[in-house]
Amino acid sequence: MTYPVLITDVVTKYDVRINDEDVFTIDSEIGTKVSSTAATHNLPVQTGIEIVSLIRQQQTVLPEDDGARRVNRLITRNIHRVLQTT
Repeated sequence: MTYPVLITDVVTKYDVRINDEDVFTIDSEIGTKVSSTAATHNLPVQTGIEIVSLIRQQQTVLPEDDGARRVNRLITRNIHRVLQTT
């Protein structure tokens, strides 16, 4: 059994002020694409392995403001539980 990791990095840029909700909305859409429910994933079938589960964890928010540009990043770590079948 192995535990590969899928990392998503959502970056939003603003001219005036950061909207904190945008990165979480986008990340939620990504989460729905890879895992519709806790027990079901939406990843394609792979030859020789079975994806048992996908767990979304460890979200980190990194706001940046250099005075001219405002950037908000959300990095999410997704763990897959994978069994080798062949």
